Amino acid sequence: LAKPALLETYENTGHFDITFIMFVWMAFASTVTTPLFYASWQMS
Repeated sequence: LAKPALLETYENTGHFDITFIMFVWMAFASTVTTPLFYASWQMS
């Protein structure tokens, strides 16, 4: 279906892991920050 532009090898596995973790944390950050923003908005 889709051909990856970069192949994961033993040399660059760490970079793939860090990149994946950063994308996961960015996606998870909105789950945490949205209720915090809403709560601070309601309390003000």
